[in-house]
Amino acid sequence: MSRWRKSFISAGLGAILLGLLLLAGGCVHRQVEFPRQVKFSLADNDGNDNIFFGVPKSPADTVLNRIGYSLGYSDSLKLALWVSYYSRRDWVDSRPLTGRKFKPDPDIPSQFAAKNPDYYGSGYDRGHLAMQADMRGRSVQCELEACYLSNVAPQVPRFNRGIWLELEERIRDYVRRDGDCWIITGPVFFGPVKKTIGEDSIPVPDAFYKIVIDTVSGTLVAAAFVIPNKSSQFPPDSFAVSIDSVEALTHIDFFPDLPDEVEDRIEAQTPDLSAIP
Repeated sequence: MSRWRKSFISAGLGAILLGLLLLAGGCVHRQVEFPRQVKFSLADNDGNDNIFFGVPKSPADTVLNRIGYSLGYSDSLKLALWVSYYSRRDWVDSRPLTGRKFKPDPDIPSQFAAKNPDYYGSGYDRGHLAMQADMRGRSVQCELEACYLSNVAPQVPRFNRGIWLELEERIRDYVRRDGDCWIITGPVFFGPVKKTIGEDSIPVPDAFYKIVIDTVSGTLVAAAFVIPNKSSQFPPDSFAVSIDSVEALTHIDFFPDLPDEVEDRIEAQTPDLSAIP
């Protein structure tokens, strides 16, 4: 039985376990053979350790490396297209060093940047992409960078504080109980932008995706979700999808340096939800 399965059973998270297992290879618990053990070095904070097998290929204009995460930013959308970071058990369990202080990203030119007034009175939350709670314990600067407005996007409050938070907390429970993983997340648009907020016309995403990657003794476990940006009465596993489908929706190649034979297998796996008892 895999570490992934054990952790979610012990956490009492049967529903999301099934979604994750199906994405990881189906009910027979098949895992993709991984070419090498991926290692993480805490001493290297140049941003590369936030990336899993290559900087994602995307329409992003700028790639920024922070202490705790990296992101690909779109000047025209004034949003990050992807945010990637590594989550560790000791960071998840750390106490915060500072509070939330949302501010414009100092590395994004003002004409392409969101500002706090764009969100005031908009009816939308400043929803973190890389969770501030996942940045805890390393440094005050690391936590402050999580509140740059390049790392947030307009989220419906009942989404941000509901199903999205539920998914984030379940992933954090996995990290806390069973080990470390990479997380890649960002906005999804199902066509032309339908709504914007603020004087800077920040687009409201139709949905958000989240991809989770873990290595277990030289094998790879992967899960992906696309959840509409609205309140939901369904559990997160109802929105489990293949990584291929996320790439098709976002026009992003998430793992360009992953060997093709491995990438093709993990990205094409789609959960058979009808198989869930």
